[in-house]
Amino acid sequence: MSNSRRFPSEIIAIATVMMGLLLCSAVGSAGADDKEKNQAFVRAAMGGYLEKMERLIQEGADVNLKAKEGTTALSLAAALHRKEIVDLLKKHGAKESSGTL
Repeated sequence: MSNSRRFPSEIIAIATVMMGLLLCSAVGSAGADDKEKNQAFVRAAMGGYLEKMERLIQEGADVNLKAKEGTTALSLAAALHRKEIVDLLKKHGAKESSGTL
C-alpha cells in the first residue's frame, strides 16, 4: 500500500483516539447532563456539524472544553481541517490554552 493511501486512514485513527481521550476526560468530572453535552459538542466539532455547534454554544457549551492531556474541540477541528468549526469556536472565544477539566 502506498503512503498516500495509508495517510488518510492514519489521520482518522489518530483523530478517533484523540476523540476518545477527550470524551473520556471531558466527562470524567461532569454530571450526567454535562457529560452528554460535552460528548455531543466534541462529536459535532469533529464531524463538522456547524448548525449543531451553533446550537450547543447557544445552549451554553464550553468552547474551551479541554481534556487533561490538552486536546480541545478547537484543536480537533483544526486537525481535521474543519475551518468553519474552527472559525465558529474562535468567534465564541475558544483558545488553545484554556484550563483543563
